[in-house]
Amino acid sequence: MILNRFKKFSVMALTLTAFGGGAFAQQVDYCKGLKNPTSFVISNANNGASAKWYGFEGHKDNYTSTCGDWGMRQWGAQISANQLESRSSGSSCSNSSSQDINRQGDTERRFVIKGAGTDPLTSNRLSYLPPDNSYTSSIRLGNNCGGTHEAEMLCYEFQVRPKNALIFIWYALSLQNGQHSISQNPEFAIEIEKNFGTPSNPNWQRLGGDTLCYIQPTPGCANGASSCTTNDVGPYFYRGTNGQQTSATYGENIYRPWNKVAINLNKYIYDYVRIKIGAGDCSMSVHYACAYIAGECQPMEILTSGCPAGNTTTVQTLTAPPGLENYVWYKCHHGPTSIPGSLYNVPDTVAFDRLTPLTSTNRNYDCQANDFRLPNGTYSSEQVFMCEMTSHMNPSYAITSKVYVRVNNSKPLSSIDTLKNCESTVLLKDKGYVPGIMNGCDTTLTRWTIHAGSMANSPVDTVIIGGSVEHTFEQAGTYAVDVRTFNRDSLNCYTDYTYTVKALGRPDPVLTLDQPNICEGERATLRDDTPGAVRHDWISHHDGRHDTLREGPATFILAIDSTYENPVELITYNGLYYEDSVITGLRHYCTDTTSDTVYLFSHPQVLRTGDSIVCKGDKTRIHVEAKGIDSCTYKWYRQLNGTTPIASGQLLQVAPYSDSCTYYVKVVSPQQCVAWDSVHAYLVLPTLRVDRNVICEGETVTLTSGAAASFSWSATPADALLNTQLDSAGNGPSVVTARPRSTTVYSLVGHGTNGCSTTPLTETVEVHPLPVARVSYDPLFVDSDNPVVTFNDVSAHGVATQWFFPNMEEPIVGSPYTHDFGEVSDDSVRVTLVSANDLGCTDTLKFRLPVELFTFYAPNVFTPDRPDNTVFRIYTRNSMEHFHVHIYDRKGRLMYTSDDLNFEWDGKSLEGTPCSQGTYVFVITYRRPNTEDIVTQKGTVTLLR
Repeated sequence: MILNRFKKFSVMALTLTAFGGGAFAQQVDYCKGLKNPTSFVISNANNGASAKWYGFEGHKDNYTSTCGDWGMRQWGAQISANQLESRSSGSSCSNSSSQDINRQGDTERRFVIKGAGTDPLTSNRLSYLPPDNSYTSSIRLGNNCGGTHEAEMLCYEFQVRPKNALIFIWYALSLQNGQHSISQNPEFAIEIEKNFGTPSNPNWQRLGGDTLCYIQPTPGCANGASSCTTNDVGPYFYRGTNGQQTSATYGENIYRPWNKVAINLNKYIYDYVRIKIGAGDCSMSVHYACAYIAGECQPMEILTSGCPAGNTTTVQTLTAPPGLENYVWYKCHHGPTSIPGSLYNVPDTVAFDRLTPLTSTNRNYDCQANDFRLPNGTYSSEQVFMCEMTSHMNPSYAITSKVYVRVNNSKPLSSIDTLKNCESTVLLKDKGYVPGIMNGCDTTLTRWTIHAGSMANSPVDTVIIGGSVEHTFEQAGTYAVDVRTFNRDSLNCYTDYTYTVKALGRPDPVLTLDQPNICEGERATLRDDTPGAVRHDWISHHDGRHDTLREGPATFILAIDSTYENPVELITYNGLYYEDSVITGLRHYCTDTTSDTVYLFSHPQVLRTGDSIVCKGDKTRIHVEAKGIDSCTYKWYRQLNGTTPIASGQLLQVAPYSDSCTYYVKVVSPQQCVAWDSVHAYLVLPTLRVDRNVICEGETVTLTSGAAASFSWSATPADALLNTQLDSAGNGPSVVTARPRSTTVYSLVGHGTNGCSTTPLTETVEVHPLPVARVSYDPLFVDSDNPVVTFNDVSAHGVATQWFFPNMEEPIVGSPYTHDFGEVSDDSVRVTLVSANDLGCTDTLKFRLPVELFTFYAPNVFTPDRPDNTVFRIYTRNSMEHFHVHIYDRKGRLMYTSDDLNFEWDGKSLEGTPCSQGTYVFVITYRRPNTEDIVTQKGTVTLLR
């Protein structure tokens, strides 16, 4: 890059306005020389603000544009206020404005106060003055001439007071586009420093973060937005040649329109601070940076309006300083006692509760009485409110301001108590109070205005004064009452409120009874016809007690069971009530009471006597009587509630018109209480049924009859069980139980209530004898050698047979039956026989058969010449008949024979000579006792010598 121009430091203009009018107009004295300055020398600064201007000129040798601490620049000696106006830039630049306040040709100077006009470098698009019409001058820093790493800084030093703790700086920039990297671009910065030393020995230290810095960016909107407005927060620039937001060419002017930032110094009350406004050209000392500034101050205080009188819920209106970006209101969580010391130094540990609206651009807040309520539910007489305000000096660095104010809770809260009765008289009590202040209201001055109706537009002539007044209204109804409650300490602080008051009156009860006399089972209808009645309590008295129906219907149906007098009371309500003065929540309704009496009479109780069950051709004689009631009338009907009687009087003599018929009698008492009763007349038409006509011996049968007044029973032959159910004349119930021993004929005769009898009826019950279980079997034991036995059912009267054997789940049916017992090991087996007769009646026989276990053992070797086994014999546990043994040698010669079951062969021949060693054959025959078969057993035995 060829550096063909060398631009010096740019120009900055600074002006601050005093607040126009109202509470803030006086604050101009606390920021002398800041708004609309005509000179850098501040005169008449006798208000204790100690404000002054001074500046520095310096070099930017090889410093990159980082917006770092401006103390790092190489500054010369401090330039006093009276020297600022004579500092020349040392250039030969021509005059570019003819409207400078103090001189012409001021473009050759570094610190210049500007009047009305426009910046020619921006093609006159940028005004020298902010858009606020209250400004007539600004300050320019820098010029459009080159220099050698030039930098300059303007300082405004003052003591912070509550009246000037908020500084607003207007600024506008006019830069030259060098198309450098950001760190090489021209710089513009505002810094705030605090003096940690003394006025005579200052120690200035930067307040971190509170810095506004611009390094020339490419023209465009903040954060890449497609369009910008002058209210946007962000480093947006326009091209001086055409005013557009597009990329500028090399060396072209770009400008930043006027914007305002707030410098919040509320934390530094009574400290000395200075505002440093500096500018420097690019790091190559080629491209200029020109700036215009203007300023003003205002107090960081919350103004209070005082108590608004009249009908409003606002205690006071709080007003925060104007000009900030956002306002959030809070109240102290635990009340003002939790805030120590001055409100200018409230620690962050104190808890505050956020109020609604949560955020707003409105700097006013109407605090209410409930804002003074503490967490424990009590009210505080004083509350500390805080307004948290947001502002930006650096667009990316939000500055939060907190301003506190103590507010007295002096606005009365209106409340009244109305003690009423039901005679249209109301006692009005002023219960107004100032929250948190005992006796905060002067109720002796309370003003009451009574209106003639429910609308507060027709007051009566007299205004009543006093905290407790009584007023009697002409009639019950709803009325409007105005009350004015005064603050005891400030009678100009009062609250007006209109209440709706009801004057109560009693109802005029009207009880209507449909009929005074009723009969048992009937209901009396009572009706509350009281005009305007909304609730009805009924109390009925009977039998020395009373029943109460609370909140019953308007029409009351009375159901009673006590004869004669039954008083009934009605308590009627007109819906009006007043609260109990002692018991909270207890309501006393306006009521009145009336009563009437209902008379209840009994229905006749009908007693019946006479004959109603007769034989065919006979007449009934049925007599009825009303118990305990004389002079009743009696009429007989064939239908209930009939209209055509068939007879009159207490006696009914009639032949029944069917086997079973019903007659109805209507009995009417002298009080016209009616009783109906029914009488049944029957013809004696008995039947005889038996549940079974064929039974087994020993079983019972049930005999059933009916349609008669009494029954006579007999049996042929006699039945002992039947006789136990009959009296001596043979009469018994309609259902009897019998147990015939053999086939029997049973007879029944039915009788009427007049003693008539019917023809006998008979039923025959056939009795079958029970079977007697008997059995025969062959053989008479179970032979383990041949366990087969044949069984035969020989039961008397038995026609069906079932056999049950061991280890068999199902019975065997039929006789005879041969059964194989298989392998047996016990000494007997159990067998069961069930034998049934032709009706299925059974007899059971259980018996056991002995078991014969047969054993036969013959050794296969013996040694006659050696001990322990010298003879041959057989071994068995059974007896044998016709026993024979024959022993042969291998040639078939008989060596030995015997008929003795206990024989012993010693190995000698029939001749008595010892037989030679070898194998011999034995043949044994025998018959088992109680059997017919001859059994042959064969085998061999070896003789050893």
